Amino acid sequence: MDEREEAAYMRGRKAVLGEMLGTALRGLGGQNLSREDLLKERADAIAALRNICDDHGDNDWSDGLYLSDIISKHLGDYLDS
Repeated sequence: MDEREEAAYMRGRKAVLGEMLGTALRGLGGQNLSREDLLKERADAIAALRNICDDHGDNDWSDGLYLSDIISKHLGDYLDS
């Protein structure tokens, strides 16, 4: 496969994966949120987690950390103890 064919393959693969993701999100009841809405929602979640972790966990995590890791490792472990 040459570079052009590989690039076309990758575009097709990404398109299929995007369709699969959209189907899965619709099946899970996901809303059609814009990228900006999702970024705002994440920023709001990070701010809320910072406040909660300040009282009940630790804030030794970066804002880019996966949300479930923040909840389980920097909050949940403290709540379980």
